[in-house]
Amino acid sequence: MTEQSSISGYTKCTSTCVGAASQYASQLYQPHPRVVESGHDSAIANATSNNKLQSDAALPVHSTQTSQWSTMDGEPTYNESTIFEQNERPVQYLPTEHWAADQESCNTTNIFNSTLLHKEYQERLATAQTLRAELARLKQANTELAAEIERLTHEKQDLLVQMEAQENKNNQLSAENTECMIRVAENQFLEENIAQLKRQLNEVNEQANASRKTRQQLRADCVRVELERQHLLDEYFRIESSRTVNREQLEALHRRREQLERYQEDMVQRQQLTHRWQEVAGVIRVFVRLRSVHPSVKLTNKNRSKVGGIFDSGCVTVTTEEKMSLYSNRDCPASEAVKHYQFNRVFTPDINQKSVYQAISEPIKRSVEGFNVTMLFHGTSGGGKTYTCCGTPEEPGVASLACGELLKLIKEKGPENWTLNVSMIEIHNEHVTCLLSKRPVKIKDTGLVVHVENQKEVPIKDVKEFNSLLALAAAQRKSIQIEQSHVSSRSHLFIFIKVISQTSVTAMEYTHAGTLIMGDLAGLTRANPTETQSQDRQFKQESWYLQKSLILFASLFHNLKRPDLGINCRGSRLTELLKPCFCGDSYLTLVLNVTDDPELSCTTQTVLEVGKSAQAIILGPPINHLSI
Repeated sequence: MTEQSSISGYTKCTSTCVGAASQYASQLYQPHPRVVESGHDSAIANATSNNKLQSDAALPVHSTQTSQWSTMDGEPTYNESTIFEQNERPVQYLPTEHWAADQESCNTTNIFNSTLLHKEYQERLATAQTLRAELARLKQANTELAAEIERLTHEKQDLLVQMEAQENKNNQLSAENTECMIRVAENQFLEENIAQLKRQLNEVNEQANASRKTRQQLRADCVRVELERQHLLDEYFRIESSRTVNREQLEALHRRREQLERYQEDMVQRQQLTHRWQEVAGVIRVFVRLRSVHPSVKLTNKNRSKVGGIFDSGCVTVTTEEKMSLYSNRDCPASEAVKHYQFNRVFTPDINQKSVYQAISEPIKRSVEGFNVTMLFHGTSGGGKTYTCCGTPEEPGVASLACGELLKLIKEKGPENWTLNVSMIEIHNEHVTCLLSKRPVKIKDTGLVVHVENQKEVPIKDVKEFNSLLALAAAQRKSIQIEQSHVSSRSHLFIFIKVISQTSVTAMEYTHAGTLIMGDLAGLTRANPTETQSQDRQFKQESWYLQKSLILFASLFHNLKRPDLGINCRGSRLTELLKPCFCGDSYLTLVLNVTDDPELSCTTQTVLEVGKSAQAIILGPPINHLSI
């Protein structure tokens, strides 16, 4: 149907084109209007007629009809004779009287017009021939389209037959499809039932497996419980059998504990007797305090098998609380590279100020009983002497703690009868200066008694006053910056705390009970000073005086081991000031401050040798000044 409609439309379009071409051809054969309007003579008209006749003779002859269009095979056809009939118009002839006047002009005009008309005629004739050929082509196309329409009509009929057959086939397939859908639905229903049955079967199998595993687990538990019961029975029998042995061991441990308790009591009694004997005999008590310049290093298995120490760092190893070892060279396996020492107590770097004071403070209370007590802090530079003696505001030193204890003791005896006077002096380059008055003082030796004249004594009531005086003295003391965070003292500092007893209130009589002397000695410096220090004249002078005084100080301890040698305290203000201590007029305690720096091992050995010599000295019982 669609193809037939397309062909019909194309036929209509072709007919329209043919009509338009015929109309255009009719316009070509119309005479020029200027011929009619100009009123030319009959000759021109005849010439035109002749030309027309000649052109008609050239065209094919067709039957003359009254209508312009005829129908051929159902299509409109253009009649060429009508073209000339439509173009024929009545020719108007001019009157005879006008012919003679215009003949010459008309001839010229006619020749020109004839040329134009002939040219236009030729053009229109060519156009008409072209249109005639186009008409023939369109007729041929029309014939072909008619044949195509007939062919398409037959094909349409064939397609209708095929469509009817296909429709019957589709109906049959629809019926089959419906039957298949019914079967598919039935199959799906059956598959769902099968899947549900399989799930139920799997659940049953899982329950059976779980029951089987539970039964196996119960059997395993029964076996395990039986084994545990057997093991418990064996353990019970073993415990019963070992109870007797344990009872015997417990009784042995009780006996051992009783022996240890008795041994401890004996040790305490021996220590008390030793301390008492040291006090009576005037034995010098020596303590060592270590300062670590780097983090502590744990003992290796090699060193532990040799010494079994509790502290090992640098060149120092502490084996017990009383024993220590000094290594001059760790890499040397020879026995001469190790020096072993034993003192009253060795303090490791983790011991705080109060613990140190509690260990060395036993003789301090003797000051209230009328005895002189001297504590000397000696050691290497940077060993912590000033820190141990003077301390810091956050961690008070031995001086502040001792002052607090003396104030507490005189308060118990009656503060109205007891007072404490404090004085502080400095020995720098063999010049003695009072740090409280900033005036020079004199040391006067009268034999067994040494007097310090012109020093300022300040009575104190509490520890804060003492700490203020101590801070003032520390600010006035000579020192030098030897490292980025370390200050080394360049003088000897002595703190005197005199205990004064008022024996008669009415007569205002006072008696000197005892004196606590604490000496912070300058440290032994390095043998190789820095370039700046070696060029400083003042530093070299200070070093010379310090080394001289410390050498004389150490030589006194070495000489006192031999009673046949006399005591010579001359040659240094330090030894002159300490003469009563070496003559047995004071309880002497020596605190050695050293470091574990391997570079200072030689200096540390010198200090420890002084302590070793001091332990072998017996000065005799001190003098009680209250009984004089």
